[in-house]
Amino acid sequence: MLILSFKNNSKDKEAYFESEDDSFYDSDNNPIKTEIFFPARDLTKLEWFFNAEILPGETRKGFAVFRVKRKANYELRLTPTSYVNDAKDLVLNINSSKYSDNSEELIKLSKTYIDNVFLGRHTETKLDNNVAASRSAFKKTLSENLSDSVSYKYRPTAAETKTPINALIAANAKRGEVEYSILENFPDYALINVKVRAIDFNYIDMTEIMTDWTEKNYQKYQSKGKNTTEINDKLNQDAVKFLMNQLPASIEQTPVTSPLFMKDGYEMALTKDSSGKWSVDETDNLENDAFYDLRTAFMGGLEGY
Repeated sequence: MLILSFKNNSKDKEAYFESEDDSFYDSDNNPIKTEIFFPARDLTKLEWFFNAEILPGETRKGFAVFRVKRKANYELRLTPTSYVNDAKDLVLNINSSKYSDNSEELIKLSKTYIDNVFLGRHTETKLDNNVAASRSAFKKTLSENLSDSVSYKYRPTAAETKTPINALIAANAKRGEVEYSILENFPDYALINVKVRAIDFNYIDMTEIMTDWTEKNYQKYQSKGKNTTEINDKLNQDAVKFLMNQLPASIEQTPVTSPLFMKDGYEMALTKDSSGKWSVDETDNLENDAFYDLRTAFMGGLEGY
């Protein structure tokens, strides 16, 4: 990707660049077509450069995309058209080796977010996100979703869900697998693809665990002489508590798998502010749904109800 900036120094004539006028050539003078490319998210301030009208005295900045090899020389040849008849051709010599590649930095930043927020690792990060607050919010939501998934007459408390959710996070950190690749990379925005293999509660039959415990203990509770409603309420409460105590062992025995509805991975967007700091987009909106699907993958597939 080239970031292009041109100023029209004319006092009274517009300049116009059409898409067919851009010419990119390799060192053997072979033309390379412009890639028609628009970002998947509306998070970059840059615009597609060509088909751009530049008014007198105006500066226009935008991007153009070409497929290039590393450490190779190219030429960009442009001819302003339309209202400018005496405009000179513009030739830019480009050596791809002189352009920085921040791919490794973006992958590292993405990894530090996943590590700190979803995998309970307290590692140094240069992200502008408050990863400690995000980690707390993640664990709180995970606790609530776990409670929702087993609640009938009794809802487990945050204290009762603490041990199983810590076991889930620890198991994902120890045995889970995360792969990162870059889908889009702009100076102020990047889209990272994250493929996950993690513990999935769909492979732990929590209903069966509670049902087996209830069947084994029903007679004991019935012998206490309480009415049926009280017995069932107490059975349900204690069955849920038993499940919370049993889940860490079940989690330890469950293999990591790819999430059921994950295709090629989940998208995670990073944006850079005016100070040069990157942050993961945690915005709760429809465009950022993939991020919350990613979060759900590290919650064992538990979604909010």
